[in-house]
Amino acid sequence: MRQCRRRLMCALAMIGLAPVAVVATVANVWAATRNRLTVTNSSGQGVHDLTVAVGGETIRFGDLASGASASARFRIDHEERFEVRCRLTDGTAVHESTGYVTWADDLLGVCARLLILPEGAIYCSHATPATVPDTAA
Repeated sequence: MRQCRRRLMCALAMIGLAPVAVVATVANVWAATRNRLTVTNSSGQGVHDLTVAVGGETIRFGDLASGASASARFRIDHEERFEVRCRLTDGTAVHESTGYVTWADDLLGVCARLLILPEGAIYCSHATPATVPDTAA
């Protein structure tokens, strides 16, 4: 009789944990397929009012000190470019469209990096998780 109760309790516990396992799996897959944008200020001066438009939304980073980085999630609708707008401390206005990501090729978790270089030049690189080394992820 006791063995039946134990088996019944074990079966009920397994049934109760199954939805938790499904939710955890879905959450991990969803997180792995989200795109991340990291912006690094390598200009040698402060960056003010930094915004990046991509995927129909505008990400507002605000001010970024020299050498600092900030990151955010972004989506890819179809074919996207990063439209970067900011102002350097010396007054240089930056408005540049750079990078190129596509929904079909870059569907799963793009890691995009934008570097703000001296004089406001922008450098863009991106990779999917399969091509990003563990040390950079």
